[in-house]
Amino acid sequence: MNKNLIQRITVALIGIPIIVWICYQSGSWLKGFLLLVTALGSYEYISVVFRGRGEGARQGLRNPMGVLVWVLSVTVAAVHLYVGIFEAFLSLGASLLLIGMIQALGKESPQILFRELTELGWGVFYVSMLYPFMYHVREFSSGVSAGDGFYWIVALLAVIWSCDTAAMWVGQAFGKTKLAPTVSPNKTVEGFTGGLLFAILAGWLLWRFALSGESALVVIGAALMISLVGQLGDLVESLWKRSVGVKDSSAIIPGHGGILDRFDSLAFAAPALYGYLILVSRW
Repeated sequence: MNKNLIQRITVALIGIPIIVWICYQSGSWLKGFLLLVTALGSYEYISVVFRGRGEGARQGLRNPMGVLVWVLSVTVAAVHLYVGIFEAFLSLGASLLLIGMIQALGKESPQILFRELTELGWGVFYVSMLYPFMYHVREFSSGVSAGDGFYWIVALLAVIWSCDTAAMWVGQAFGKTKLAPTVSPNKTVEGFTGGLLFAILAGWLLWRFALSGESALVVIGAALMISLVGQLGDLVESLWKRSVGVKDSSAIIPGHGGILDRFDSLAFAAPALYGYLILVSRW
C-alpha cells in the first residue's frame, strides 16, 4: 500500500466522522464550517489563478484585486448562510459589477482584462454561492420529510463519496472509452456509468435504512441526480485547473489535494439536491 493511499484512508477515517458530526449539529457549527471551506477555497482559487498568470501562488492575497475577490467571496457566503439565498444573489451581482468596473480601469488589453474578469467572477460565484447550499439541504423539511434534513445531507455525502470510488474502480477495471479526454484523460464512460449504476444501489440502501418516509423513487432519483451532477461538477473543476496548468488546488489535505479538489462534486450536487427537494415537496 503506497504512502498516498495510506494518507487518503487516514484522512477519510478522521475527517468523515467529524463532517457528519458537524452536519448533525447544524446551526453555527455547520455555518462556521462552510464559511471556513469558503475562505480556504477562495484562497486556493485566487492562488491558482495568479499561479496561472505566472505571478506565483503566494501573490494572490498580496495583490489588491486578489484580496478584494477573497473578501467578496467570504462576504457573499456569509450573506447566503446568515441572511438568505435571494440576498446572496444580490450581493453576488453587486460583487461582479464591482470587479468588472475595477477591471475596466486596467492597463492591459481588453482581451486580457475580460479574461481576468471572467476568471475572478467565476471564482466568487463558484466558491461563495454553491457550498452554502449544503446548509440549506441540512435544514430542509417539508410535510413529507419533516426532520429528514440530516439524512438528506448524509445521503448527499454518502452518494458523492461512494460513487466517486465506484466510478474510479469501474473505470480502472473496465474503462476503455474516454469521457472527456482533453479535460480529464483518466475518466471513462464506463467509470461514469458505473458511478450512476452504483447510485441506484446507494439510493435503495438510503431509502431502506435512512429515508424510508420518502418513496423509493424519490430517493433513488435523488441519488442518481447527485451522482450525475457530482461527476460533471468534478469535470468542471478539472476544466478550470487544466486551463491554468495545475493538478491540485493546494496540498492542504494530505493525499487529497486542496479544499476545491476534495469538495468539488459537493459544490455542484448540493444546490442540485436542494432544488430537487423543493420541487418534490411541491408535488
